[in-house]
Amino acid sequence: MLTPTTLTDLEWSKPDNLLKNALHIADEIADIAIYLSMLVHDLNLDLDAAVQRKLAINRERYPVEKAQGKSTKYDKL
Repeated sequence: MLTPTTLTDLEWSKPDNLLKNALHIADEIADIAIYLSMLVHDLNLDLDAAVQRKLAINRERYPVEKAQGKSTKYDKL
């Protein structure tokens, strides 16, 4: 069974490892979605607006011509 300690553990897992653990990962994603839905409701947030805002910030921080294919933090590009 997959027992990642951080999101980074999942991010850098090999695809075959992820596929073998898809049901476990799906359960974890469902937990995150449930918690996120409660937060969005309780804080009266517009999730779509928040995502769009963050994507715009990331586009500025990580322009494709500088950041594509790199894991460098935005202030080091």
